[in-house]
Amino acid sequence: MSHAIKSLSLSLRRSLSAATFCAAIGLLAGCGGGETPVAGSKPGVAANSSNAETGQGSGKIPGVLRRSNGAEPGSLDPHLAEGVPASNVLRDLYEGLMTEKANGELTGGVAESWDVSDDGLSYTFTFRDNAKWSNGEPVTPNDFVYSLRRAVDPKTRSTYADVLSPILNASDIIAGKLPTGKLGVVAVDGKTLRIRLQGVTPYFLGLLAHATSYPVYQKAVEQYGDKFVRPENTVTNGAFKLVEHTPRALMKLQRNTHYWNNDSNQINTVFFYPIEDQAAALKRYEADEVDFAESPPSTQVDRIKKKYPDEFTIFSILGTYYFEFNVNKKPFNNAKLRQALSLAIDRQIIIDRIGKLDQQPAFSWVPPGTDNYKVFEPEYASWSQEQRNAAAKKLFAEATNGQSEPVEVQILYNTSESHKKISLAISQMWEAQLGVKTTLVNQEWKVFLKTRDAGDFQVARAGWVGDYNDPFTFLEILLSKHGQNNSNYNSSEYDRLVGLAANMPDLEQRAQLIHDAEKILVADAPVIPLYFYTSVRLVKPWVKGFEPNVLGHFRSSHFRVE
Repeated sequence: MSHAIKSLSLSLRRSLSAATFCAAIGLLAGCGGGETPVAGSKPGVAANSSNAETGQGSGKIPGVLRRSNGAEPGSLDPHLAEGVPASNVLRDLYEGLMTEKANGELTGGVAESWDVSDDGLSYTFTFRDNAKWSNGEPVTPNDFVYSLRRAVDPKTRSTYADVLSPILNASDIIAGKLPTGKLGVVAVDGKTLRIRLQGVTPYFLGLLAHATSYPVYQKAVEQYGDKFVRPENTVTNGAFKLVEHTPRALMKLQRNTHYWNNDSNQINTVFFYPIEDQAAALKRYEADEVDFAESPPSTQVDRIKKKYPDEFTIFSILGTYYFEFNVNKKPFNNAKLRQALSLAIDRQIIIDRIGKLDQQPAFSWVPPGTDNYKVFEPEYASWSQEQRNAAAKKLFAEATNGQSEPVEVQILYNTSESHKKISLAISQMWEAQLGVKTTLVNQEWKVFLKTRDAGDFQVARAGWVGDYNDPFTFLEILLSKHGQNNSNYNSSEYDRLVGLAANMPDLEQRAQLIHDAEKILVADAPVIPLYFYTSVRLVKPWVKGFEPNVLGHFRSSHFRVE
């Protein structure tokens, strides 16, 4: 794949000086990880028992997988967790009715088999005889009845509860209109669970591999409350159990010997390291202290590709990197202003100079490659950046009505060199094209989530990777009442079209409804899509079983350390 850096667009060469652009991009290049490796022994060094227990030391440790994980998860409660770092851990700790193979393909989890009624509204799941919790007790249909009711209960305050909205009465329960006992989930007997849907939902099985649908151990929740996630209290049903959690340092997981598929698991211990600094994560990888790592700093990409060609993998995933407006705060309640700010961003420069990972510019919301949909492209997607800049200036003038004072914008982003560079580049583009004055605000992940969820921002960095392979996983989060709609976007027509698409069995008609909804969304511009994600993994030669997949989901039990 080519990572050649393209020249600046003509419009930016005219209006944005080299010195100014260097402030946006070049100054930050010196903040990369550096090239001095941490001292350590060479790959292949035999591990002693102490290394296996602590995860410390360099080189491979048989039966141990060490993963860098981006940030400290905000929560390990499956019904409250948000973000990729938490999801990575939860996939190891828990298992839903459905799960995924290493290549991302759906397969049975707790459910050994399932039947769908002729009308597509009733799903009947038969449980595995050997599905057990980490304490050896059987996982039962009643566990799922309890857990799914808990997930949609307004008292739980799950921001992901809407993922379960296809289940009969779920939306009314989430809205507080019905009690949780009315949820369309019934334990038929000790091995059978039946779920009744509100309408035909082609992607429903995919939802059942999402953390919001995971079971939680009722006795632990009732005894310990929100402390049931602590290692000494938690009981899980996945391939691993949590045995140690030192916040901001590590999470240690041990094999769950009661897991129904334990015989296929070749990993005894998993260490998750919450390393927000990409440069620090790369140093630990190069020192052979981490076996499985995510994207290196952009300033290091070219070097890493050359140095570790067999360990560096880029692959497309179903995800959109974007910035979101808080449309409840002036002046961002003005659609023309939002459109102008979006058009004034040169996405290709950001990709070529910062991303460097073959991302595709995004002018719409749903990524290419999503099942049952063709990417919607607005007219300006084919324009030159010079044309987009001209349109941005016109819209901006109309939105501000010629006011003399500059518009001031605050951009909130979570700790990451890449997010910082992108935010700074955008601020320079806005100033050069529109005279906008921008302030950058950085917060570590857990604080960022609280600030964003409280609506205490003007513009915030965001990213969405599909929870399942269907366009609805993107469309639903901008529904007016959705828990993940941090922009506070509210369009009755968008809601209507997405609602119709949600239960439309005819795939052609459904795709047209989604197309029409996305057209409204792009025109209203509550979010600024910047690019469609690619993902990078650095994987040590002694780690086997890695398979790229479009959702970027990697369960540790799929790996082995040779």
